[in-house]
Amino acid sequence: MLKKLLIAALMALPVGVMAQELKIATVNTQEVISVYPAYAEAQTQLEKQSKQYEDELLKLNQEGQKKLEEYQKLAEDKNTDPAILKAREDEIGALQQRIQLFNQSAREQLQKKQEQLMAPIITAVRNAISEVGNEGKYTFILDQQVTSFRASNAPDVTAQVRKKLNIPANAKPVNVPQ
Repeated sequence: MLKKLLIAALMALPVGVMAQELKIATVNTQEVISVYPAYAEAQTQLEKQSKQYEDELLKLNQEGQKKLEEYQKLAEDKNTDPAILKAREDEIGALQQRIQLFNQSAREQLQKKQEQLMAPIITAVRNAISEVGNEGKYTFILDQQVTSFRASNAPDVTAQVRKKLNIPANAKPVNVPQ
């Protein structure tokens, strides 16, 4: 019996020591990212590419509207051969398919571009958080955006992370369209 109590006490000892050494902080990564200078450039590039896709989609839609109007005029004319109407219907159907494929491709390309532009930003922020964590001897640094509960005594290291990234304290977030 004494042996079992001794083993239980020895097993509980590391847990007690760990609980005393547990040091947790929080960081607002969304805030840090939104004021990071490379983020503004990334958003500018994404908006530019998005505008190009929107312009092309507008042209395709205008072309589709024109073909539809031409088809409607031909359909109203009783002398129009059914083979011509069928050919125009096929053209409109093919154009609609092209529009759908272009729209899907544009979304995929924008997603890839966003991932490509954001990867180095996220890496830099994570590295800065790691540096702050190591310097402050934190066991965990939790993101405020995904933490359900935050104790009032858990330090917020957002300012320290911003400093590691050379982001001025008065930097304003980039306005991002949602």
